[in-house]
Amino acid sequence: GTPVTGSIAVASASQQIVNIDVSGLGDGTLTVSLTLTDAAGNVSSPAVTNTISKDAAVPTVDVVAVSDGHYGLGSTIDITVTLTEDVTVSGTLSTLSIDIDGVARQAVFVSAASGVLTYRYTVQAGDNTGASGLIVDANGIVLNGDTMRDAGSNDADLSYSQWNSVNVIVDTTAPVDPVVTTPAGAISTNQATTLISGTHAED
Repeated sequence: GTPVTGSIAVASASQQIVNIDVSGLGDGTLTVSLTLTDAAGNVSSPAVTNTISKDAAVPTVDVVAVSDGHYGLGSTIDITVTLTEDVTVSGTLSTLSIDIDGVARQAVFVSAASGVLTYRYTVQAGDNTGASGLIVDANGIVLNGDTMRDAGSNDADLSYSQWNSVNVIVDTTAPVDPVVTTPAGAISTNQATTLISGTHAED
């Protein structure tokens, strides 16, 4: 970016230079160069330099994902929320809301690593997904007092759209008995193999 300049009148040895607008400079390492000019116009040489880091970019949600599969009673479902950069999470109190066939459930925070937040839900009795599969509610993360911040102390923007997948199937209902169609009734046989066939309401 274009170099930014500023000047102040030095009143003491501990003078600080403040309110320099660096909004026009990109994130990264900034080099600060300082010279002093006395009353006669003499400029100190060489300039004193140092570097500082600028990070104004706010982490945002990039991807929400759940692994496809069948999840029965007691199974754990991991929901991952990938951010655009790594964050530090202050605690383990945050939750993420999901929907299982119209029933609101809460997944608990498990971990944060390399910008990936992981929330986990344990399937309860009566949980069965409907036609939409598992739904991760839009903007469903509630911090409950925790913070999620990047190295520049920018709070993460945790807004995201609703996510769902019909390939994530929650099923805690035991299968019904099959219907035997062949043979039509009780039989006695001395054959080595006998064909028994029928139908079932589920795959």
